[in-house]
Amino acid sequence: MQSLRRKLCACLVMIVAVPFVAADIEHVYTNVAVGQSEFDNSVSGNRIDDEGAAYRLLVGYRFGDFPALEVGYIYFNELAGERADLNVSGLTVGTTGYLPLNPSYAIRGRVGLMRWDARFDEGIDAYGSVGLLAQISRDIELTLEYEVYEIEDYEIDAIMFGIQFYNSTNTRTR
Repeated sequence: MQSLRRKLCACLVMIVAVPFVAADIEHVYTNVAVGQSEFDNSVSGNRIDDEGAAYRLLVGYRFGDFPALEVGYIYFNELAGERADLNVSGLTVGTTGYLPLNPSYAIRGRVGLMRWDARFDEGIDAYGSVGLLAQISRDIELTLEYEVYEIEDYEIDAIMFGIQFYNSTNTRTR
């Protein structure tokens, strides 16, 4: 049943994204990131205090220089607990704001909702991040972000390093 739900959510994300892509491809970007996540709490009596790798892929649509909408997927490597391990992954939908520091650097803030799935539970909760973008060419930016994902009453913190690609016809300016 969970596999069917994931497939339906992925289809919904693609259906929602198509009009944005078709309307104005030059404002679409893709971000791929890897990082280190940390979880320190108890889930159903299972004490978990672990660090692991995190992987993120997202697609965004930037409305001019400042706001953007994003959809993505994040996966946190298996977190080891006293009695059982925990796998957490999820689909994200959120908004992003930019504060330019100069033509090559900007601060980025992201907030949104994550539809998460863990081995023993699932739900929808909030996430947020703050980070720095460094433009290294017209079409490529490097990102460094601190992210916090709420999972019911618990949180996963992550430091993510990514690369963001824009369409080569992008006419954005900062």
